[in-house]
Amino acid sequence: MIFYLENRWRIGILLKMHISRLNPDVFMILEKCQIVPKVTQMLNTETKILRVIQKAKTQVTQKIWATFLGAHALPASFNGDSDSYIDEVCLKMLPSIADKGLIDFVDIFCEKNYFSPRHIDQLSTSASKYNIPLKAHVNQFNSIGGIQAAINNSAWSVDHLECLTDSDLNDLIVAFNNESKRKPIPVALPGCSLFLDIPFTPAREIIDSNLPLAKRDWHH
Repeated sequence: MIFYLENRWRIGILLKMHISRLNPDVFMILEKCQIVPKVTQMLNTETKILRVIQKAKTQVTQKIWATFLGAHALPASFNGDSDSYIDEVCLKMLPSIADKGLIDFVDIFCEKNYFSPRHIDQLSTSASKYNIPLKAHVNQFNSIGGIQAAINNSAWSVDHLECLTDSDLNDLIVAFNNESKRKPIPVALPGCSLFLDIPFTPAREIIDSNLPLAKRDWHH
């Protein structure tokens, strides 16, 4: 399960809200979850919310992972220059957050007009300096090589996959037959498809290819 946290509240309010979302009376079977700060592209607010997540880890019974998804959208101030912004993420934001021990994973949205497979390579290289593993959001609207870059960088998961070509599926199958590399777990986000009115991840096709498939829920 994935939770997104807003940044506009004080730390105490954010912590109380987060813990209430993990109330065992509400989520009785929830054992593990990932928390992602709602994307701000601002280091101070990202850091604030990640500190809330670290506090929450000590106050609930569930296993929690904090994910830094700084490379999700391109701030207007960068005027469409995704190369400069990914440099900001990798050279400024990530080192500051990683040095504080605030994150368990990095993530990136690889899609046309957002970030490219080359940016997956760059983020993975930077994160590896801090021994932080990669996740990737890929193939939500287009197939542009995100799956292949995620595989090559030993990503733990590939989320979305609504636009999955035969070649993409075959590359996932090949990856899972490679005993020497980490396999990225395919993850479906049906709530996103419902919200945006886009195709669903081809779950049956993935399962029939003897691949695992996880389903992620969103709680905003």
